[in-house]
Amino acid sequence: MQDQLVFKRWDGKAVSPSWKEEISKYVPQVAPIATFITNEKTVNKGKGEWVSFPTNKQAMQDAWERLDIQQPSDCICLCVTSTIEGLAERISARIDLDVLNTLAEEVHGLDGSPKNKAIFEACLEVFQANDITDILNMVVNTDCFQLEQNQKQMQNLANQYQDKLGMPKSLNKSIHAEMQGVPNPIPKPTGKVYMSRNGFLEQLRMPRQYFTSPADMPEKYRVLPASDGLGKKSVLDDIKKEVPTQTKSKEKKPNLER
Repeated sequence: MQDQLVFKRWDGKAVSPSWKEEISKYVPQVAPIATFITNEKTVNKGKGEWVSFPTNKQAMQDAWERLDIQQPSDCICLCVTSTIEGLAERISARIDLDVLNTLAEEVHGLDGSPKNKAIFEACLEVFQANDITDILNMVVNTDCFQLEQNQKQMQNLANQYQDKLGMPKSLNKSIHAEMQGVPNPIPKPTGKVYMSRNGFLEQLRMPRQYFTSPADMPEKYRVLPASDGLGKKSVLDDIKKEVPTQTKSKEKKPNLER
């Protein structure tokens, strides 16, 4: 099931109703990310198209030629949708397309593991992301976490983290954190635990930081068109730094420790 359409602007303005209508007409099959791209210089002409990620360099070059995009700073994502809950909101209008494609490749790799997909969604919910590379690091570090979803396992985890785990009232009826003084000593926790919609997310070890900037993206996942394809200087020389991702919640989320 695809996520809802999340409309984006790079200039603080609202997406016009006419653009929303045009964008909503032909939403592609999402697997796992799709963005509606347009040329910032001609955005008022109402010309744009959907691109599904992961993709390849030739397909991206063809799309740029149709939209007369000459450099990365002209390429704008006006809308994003995803099969991963909470991911579309984290992708900015000016995201680097090499980073986006690498993210899509890594997320696509979660298709064979519903457990790791649920862990990634939980990480998106509980951790603060300063930029898109933080989210990419979440995907490749799912093995650093454990997600408990059934009542017995959640109860055991609640017993271990009773002083750190704040449980919402909606779970009080089914999950009860035992108080101190119980006959059997409560095991000392070795990591950290967080509440998410998918269950209790426990951090087992420190995640590794694999990616810090667009320069770290694997060559096989890069899709920005080459200079000979556009008749301009190499667009890789004009990569625009990713705009920091904003979170909707007013509550400050923990950083993904590494």
